[in-house]
Amino acid sequence: MVGLDRFSYTLGEQVSVWVLSDTDDEVHVHGYDQLFTVKAGVPLEISVTAEVPGIFEVELESTHTLLFELVVAN
Repeated sequence: MVGLDRFSYTLGEQVSVWVLSDTDDEVHVHGYDQLFTVKAGVPLEISVTAEVPGIFEVELESTHTLLFELVVAN
């Protein structure tokens, strides 16, 4: 996918990414099964520990809108 943001972390690092949505929804971090509630127009910090290596999609849950990919390497 052209233009898709990827955020890379090393195993064990703390992931911290800010999301801004124009609709109320939940942000789903695949592979970590984490859900974060986001309100329209209100910045949301997504914070998880990079405990599982791989490439994971992060999306708006109700619309399945892909926001970015989280890359965790050893």
